[in-house]
Amino acid sequence: MNILSGFPFRSAKAKKQTRFEVAIHPNLPFLSVSSTITSISHEPNVQEIYDICTYLQNWGTRQDELHYLIDEQKRKHVLHPMSDQRLPGEPFETATLESLLRHKSEDGKPTSTDGHDTLTRQERLTIAAVLASSVLQLHSTPWLTDSWNKRDILFLRASDESRRPLIEYPYISQSFPLLKSNATPRSSDRNRSNPTEYDCRKYLFSLGVLLLELCFGEVLEDQKFRKTYYGPNNEPNDLTDHCTALAWQKKVQGECGEGLSDAIRRCIDCSFGPKPDFADKNFRAAVFAGVVEPVEDLLKCWPAPGA
Repeated sequence: MNILSGFPFRSAKAKKQTRFEVAIHPNLPFLSVSSTITSISHEPNVQEIYDICTYLQNWGTRQDELHYLIDEQKRKHVLHPMSDQRLPGEPFETATLESLLRHKSEDGKPTSTDGHDTLTRQERLTIAAVLASSVLQLHSTPWLTDSWNKRDILFLRASDESRRPLIEYPYISQSFPLLKSNATPRSSDRNRSNPTEYDCRKYLFSLGVLLLELCFGEVLEDQKFRKTYYGPNNEPNDLTDHCTALAWQKKVQGECGEGLSDAIRRCIDCSFGPKPDFADKNFRAAVFAGVVEPVEDLLKCWPAPGA
């Protein structure tokens, strides 16, 4: 599933248009989804989308029509084709965020000898902004687990000789068990739409670790001081990653400034004011203001791609 350049969360005061791209398969179209407050339901050739999967499957027969989605606030979002977007043709390769940060493929071999897989700071912050906003959109869906991490984030590679990862189009990978029609849903599936306080803390801690890794361009498991927090048997325990993240966070301000440092601290500690509850709009707004906005503000230090 292509999240991610991707489902930006906006507070009620935001006035800019919101857009995201959807690409489930390289042969399907890229679509721009624009926020609108205009009444469009009475215009000719404008129809509401009830099933996005069916809509994409029948895309070729509907290019002369406008279609829109309605969100939870009853706002209408019109879909427009984006003809200038390109994906590598099949067969295509993917790279996980972990492999890009470690500069190694899944089998441990170096991914590049010419620096093509080295992410710039701007690219890392671009990914960070997308991931931060995506938590607010995907936490209640099966696509995002409370233990999500760098191995779940995928990138397609460019189809030219560089094989450069397409950073602007991250995907999320998830495996789903095949259940019979009368099977009882797993408790984890039932609870996603109503995550507990503990679940919220795990989602945000996972985000905090990802933001740390993107800040430094390294992975948590490779930090030498992590061994300081091993258990009595000299192996990682339940507290190892949390203690390592807390210690690493203290170095963020010198690397990327106070804004990102505070955003990561909030994710690790889950310190946002309201009780952790994604169903609470005040909590979601606090996460947006405390994490998404600081990352996006830091990213503004670089010119937009193509500018």
